[in-house]
Amino acid sequence: MGRHEEPPKSAQARHCLWTSAPNERKFYEKLTKSERRKQIRRFDAIRADQINTTDIPEITEEQMRKGVVGHLYRPIKRPVTMRLDADVIAWLKQGGPGYQTKANRLLRREMLKSRRA
Repeated sequence: MGRHEEPPKSAQARHCLWTSAPNERKFYEKLTKSERRKQIRRFDAIRADQINTTDIPEITEEQMRKGVVGHLYRPIKRPVTMRLDADVIAWLKQGGPGYQTKANRLLRREMLKSRRA
């Protein structure tokens, strides 16, 4: 697809994601849930020795040491109503916006400490 060329306006094209590679006309359709499941089953059927990984470099020991576990983990949030002491709320809010995030972080830290004990 050229720089000034627009993606087609057809009904099919509205449901597609265009590649960002210059001069490439391929596009990938968004899959329905059942199509995605079929594709995953096809991928699962491929044996590990049939997958070409020659273009993927091995991870070094240094990369493994620098790796961070759980960095992208985002637990599901649930709204709750809690009754807290007024001075606790004032302390949480004194840092400005984000007091609920601060409270969650403090509670999570304590939860993880108690699990380790």
